[in-house]
Formats: sequence, structure tokens, C-alpha cells
Amino acid sequence: MSSNDEPSEYVAARRPRLVAAGRAGRPRSRALTLAGAAAVVAVAGATAVLSSSGGAPGSPPPGASAAPVAPAPDLRLVGLGPAAVALPRGWGTNLTRCGVPQQDTVVIDVATVELCWARRPRGVESVEVTAGRPRFDFTADETLRIDGVQAQRQETRCERDVGNTRVCTGTVHLPSSGVSFRAESSTGAAHVDRILEQIRLGSGQVGVPGYQTIAVNQQGSSGASYLDALRTAGLAGEVRTVKVPGVAAGQVWGVSPQPGTMLAPGAVVTVTLVAQSDGPADEVRVEMAAGEGDRVLKDAQIRAGATIELVVGDRIWAYADGSRARTLAGALDGGSLAVDDWTQGPSHPHSWVAVAPGRTTVTLTITADGEPVVLGTVTVVVG
Repeated sequence: MSSNDEPSEYVAARRPRLVAAGRAGRPRSRALTLAGAAAVVAVAGATAVLSSSGGAPGSPPPGASAAPVAPAPDLRLVGLGPAAVALPRGWGTNLTRCGVPQQDTVVIDVATVELCWARRPRGVESVEVTAGRPRFDFTADETLRIDGVQAQRQETRCERDVGNTRVCTGTVHLPSSGVSFRAESSTGAAHVDRILEQIRLGSGQVGVPGYQTIAVNQQGSSGASYLDALRTAGLAGEVRTVKVPGVAAGQVWGVSPQPGTMLAPGAVVTVTLVAQSDGPADEVRVEMAAGEGDRVLKDAQIRAGATIELVVGDRIWAYADGSRARTLAGALDGGSLAVDDWTQGPSHPHSWVAVAPGRTTVTLTITADGEPVVLGTVTVVVG
């Protein structure tokens, strides 16, 4: 592909930056200093408790602006640790289906992928940013230097994908920081190489660490582990809490700015943790589904008192997650529903079938210390 075919957002920023070891050329080299142990700000209600262990000379104090500094108005940096890649601002984040990019996107901080079939549309580019060991199929075909730091490059390969789409893939791994950039394109190999040419170090910034893997593996202890990861990266953490029924207290529920955002050392990242439960009802998350499972009532709707309409013959069932989910039960007040006779069903006996026109109230409960605890009610109107 000629340079005239290059996307305009890359033309201005493109520069030869990957320099093979032993080749002529002088790669740029720039020192990067990160803050030491950053402060952690714990927010409880309206009271902030600060705990600081200092920082590197010249680093912004905790509470400094978390606004990322972009390399150019039409590009943004996304990375982990000191390593980042400059991408067009129009790209999304984790715009995938079953792990397959559906639009131009960066893929970062993904711990679980839905198992299903999906094809990559033509003309879609992506880059996956990961920390730790590179993928099992990574091979170092060439040793390079990026901004004076040694890197390993897997050559770009193109293969036929699902739906006869041709997908090209290439990877750069940085052993010193343990970060890999895997670029893919269903447009052509030149686009993969162009993406990987935008990897850079020495911006003076650090990427917000991912939290999804920690949350999945450690659950209730993930909050403390993630705050440690922020401190190690040279960032500060501001803790907020949110009630999430059925989820272990202390689990990371979200971070802002999102993982991969490049920040100045000492900048603050807001970490949302699951709050301690106020009682047994908070230890369970309950939902109901009806028809073909396409009509779903969420936990918050049920606790607020929801209403749903069915027709005779429709089925509706309740299900729950959490430490007391096995004690879930539903009491009926009305004659329009009957217990579903499918005794082998996954939701039996809290599954019902609409048998006659009318209204029935379903009261959902769990059991704690031998006593029923009401979670919420659902009014079922059968027409």
C-alpha cells in the first residue's frame, strides 16, 4: 500500500521508531521517572482520610489532575506502566463481541470473554494491550529498540478468518515492563505495522492498571490488591463504595479514569469498591425472567416493587446469586399463577406458569437464621 493510502490520522504522527538491534540508526532514548509510593485517599461518606508515603522529587501531589496528556489533538495514548501506543481518538475501548473487535478499538483489561461465534468485519483495526507474559503463540522474530528500550517483535502474519475475512496480526513485547501490544487489522498488513510504529516510552506518564483479572480472581480482597497496584505504578487511589447485592464486600467494581489511561505520576484514580452489606438481604442478588428469557427484571426493580405483564401459558422464574441464594423462595398471592410442574427445571420450585387472567403478587424471600427475609415483590398481570 502506498503512503497515499494511509489513514489521515496516522500520517501526521508516523515516524520510524522501531530500530532493529545492530542496524544503523539512533533511537530516541528518554529517562522515565515515576513517583514512589503514592498516597491513598479513602473516602467514607463525606470524610476523606489521607495516608501519604511520599513521592518522587517533582511529582505532582496526590489530588493532582488526572487528565491525560495526548500526543496530538487527534490521538490519545493508551498503555500500561510506562509503555503506550498512540491511537486515533475516534477508536473505542473494548468494542468487541465474544472477544472479536467489531469496530476500531483498543482491547484492554478483559478478564472474561463470552463464548460464542462472531466474525470480524472488514476494515476493522484493533490493538490489544496486556501485562505479564505474552500470548502462548508469541515468538520473537526480531529484537528491536523503542526509545532506547529493548523490544521483541513478532512479524506480521495474515490469515483467513471466520467468514473468509483476511486478518493480519503483529505483536511487540517489552520485556522490561512486561507489556505487549498485539495489533490486528482486516484491512492489511501495512495497517498493523503502522499501529505498532506508534508505540512509545518516556512520555513521563504511567498507565492506569487493569482491575478485572484481580476482581475475578480475588473478589473480596481485590480492593486492597488493586490499591497496591496503583501505588506500585506511582498513582494514588481515591476509594468510593457502592452497594451491590450478592457481590463480596471489598471487590473492585470500577475505576476512573479507565484502565490504560496515561496519567502523570501522583495523579488520582477513583476506585469504586463494593460496600459492606447492611444485612442478609444485601448478600443476594435476585432477578426474574419471563417468556423466552428476553424479559428480565433486575434486582433493583424487584426490590422497588416491579410489575410485569404475561399471557396465559407464559412462564416466569426467579433466580439469585450470593451466599444465601439456595434459600430463595417465592410466595404467591393470587390465582393467575401456578407452580411450574417441570420439577427438573433449574428454577423449580420458584418457577411459575400463567394459568388464568388476573393479578398475582410474588413475594421473593431468602432465609437467614431460620427466618424469612423479604427481597422484594413482583406483581404479575396475566391477560
